[in-house]
Amino acid sequence: MIYFLLYTALFAELLYVSKTNKAEVEEFEQLPHGFGYFLISFGNGIGNIAPPSYDKLGTSDLDYAILFMIYLIWLFN
Repeated sequence: MIYFLLYTALFAELLYVSKTNKAEVEEFEQLPHGFGYFLISFGNGIGNIAPPSYDKLGTSDLDYAILFMIYLIWLFN
């Protein structure tokens, strides 16, 4: 159980850093954004599979750090 919570926290941090799934996090408007990302990661972990949405893709300001985080998300997923 501890491993699952650590994995969920790591995955939530990856989503938070790469700024993915903003539309889904905004549904939890009364909660902090970090906890919203944790809930999305937890839902993915228990079987509610939702692929990440990349709000910044297609824009010219996509830097390599965000692209690297997107690849890490797919690697750990």
